[in-house]
Amino acid sequence: TRASSATTLNRQGLIETVGSGKPRIDFTDNTSGHLLLEPSRTNFLSYSEDFSNWALNGDSISETSSKAFGKPIWTLTESSSSFQGVFISATGVTIGTITASVLVRASASDLFRLRFGATTNKNVDFNLSSGTVTSGSSGANGTINSYGDGWYLCTMSVTATSSTQSFAIYTNSGSVDVIHAQLEAGSYATSYIPTEGSSV
Repeated sequence: TRASSATTLNRQGLIETVGSGKPRIDFTDNTSGHLLLEPSRTNFLSYSEDFSNWALNGDSISETSSKAFGKPIWTLTESSSSFQGVFISATGVTIGTITASVLVRASASDLFRLRFGATTNKNVDFNLSSGTVTSGSSGANGTINSYGDGWYLCTMSVTATSSTQSFAIYTNSGSVDVIHAQLEAGSYATSYIPTEGSSV
């Protein structure tokens, strides 16, 4: 009954778009595949995979020639000893519980942070070597799940009190690889929804 296209992780480990009304067979953690059933969600981030449209708060982010899950990999680099990176503002955010998610892999650093700014100002910190959530602000809940080959889906859930939110991804003293940023209403992350200039 889905009225729009949606993504799933296919047998080759690539993000695949499936047309409206078609079932999604997902192969995450299951070589036989399973039917993927999820609620309707909106990715409020206008640029989910082109990080050149995010604002710098630190050193640099650059697109590489490599791909993961069928999408270009971006490397976020920060040379100081404090967390910095890139951020983007999202508008039209649903007031209440929202969840951000990013696929990330350690490069020259294994320290990673998700941050909400604007009216919330909350952080969750991750260690990409041990695959653990290391700390979080009061009222911020984080999860980390392995997607194989060093990639982790890092998530952060907070309560949004404003329809405009600043969302940032940071690293500390080195670099990490990132793809697939998402911000959605709800207490957990659903399948990736690509955006190219507007929420979807």
